[in-house]
Amino acid sequence: MIAIKTPFMLLLVSALNLGGPNMGLAGAAGTNQAKPGDAGREQAFKLLDQYEATRSQLSSFIFKDKGSCEWDAHYTPGMNQSLSGHRTVFHSEELRFDGTRYKLCQKLWGPMPPDTYRENNPRYSFSLYDGTNVWAYMADPTAGPGTARPRVNRYHLTMNSVPMADRIDGNLGIACKVYFLLGYFPIGKTRIALNFRQASSLSVRKQTELVDGSPCIVIDAVTKSGRGSIWLDPEHGYLIAKAEYHVKAGDFYNERIKPGTVMDFKLYDVRFKKVNDTWVTVAGTEESNKVWLPDGY
Repeated sequence: MIAIKTPFMLLLVSALNLGGPNMGLAGAAGTNQAKPGDAGREQAFKLLDQYEATRSQLSSFIFKDKGSCEWDAHYTPGMNQSLSGHRTVFHSEELRFDGTRYKLCQKLWGPMPPDTYRENNPRYSFSLYDGTNVWAYMADPTAGPGTARPRVNRYHLTMNSVPMADRIDGNLGIACKVYFLLGYFPIGKTRIALNFRQASSLSVRKQTELVDGSPCIVIDAVTKSGRGSIWLDPEHGYLIAKAEYHVKAGDFYNERIKPGTVMDFKLYDVRFKKVNDTWVTVAGTEESNKVWLPDGY
């Protein structure tokens, strides 16, 4: 089992794409249009449009998070025994994004067999994306001269071209816990709005539900990648105030999920701020749980 809990904070919104194109709506428009008489689905589509119209205004920001990854692994005797057991690894990140390019700094500390990193001397990594290429740098205090691995370089600098399909949103999501800000469930490749539009079952609950004091509209969906719910806050631009998503064996979440695998994603404790007359998400907690079960699910 792997459990990741990451409180995040958007420190600064330096620019908003006000009046510009609603990124992400183009792919959703005309997709799985509601059939005549399907009022619930049509209502959900309109709500998703309102959510995406507000979310897509966030085009430039500084993002910080600090969280932990909890491992509880038990391997077959003779296989990966150094990785078996319970341990917690900590991380902190800072991302600066201008809508096209980004700079990402990450620190990692805690037990990572065969090494253990201290908080005051963590493993450090840095990535810079200029819109075409990514420069990646890593400093590993457990490698290099004076360590147990003297022949391994302490510092690594690489440059790679990023495939078009993985640029910006996908690349950022993998690198940093910024999925929900960009409109995705963790490690997902399809935005929430489009994912829900393509759902085999899509409905809006009849009653609003309070989330941190605000009445929210709840949309439930069953999709090919899983099933989940989002709580949209009309008082804050229909942004997501809470989200839950469950993936099990047989679902297609980027790839076909193997038997014995279960994933759960949650977003909660969300805070909003109005910037230039537009609501943005500025803080929250993202929680991810992934479990491998030996006998399926």
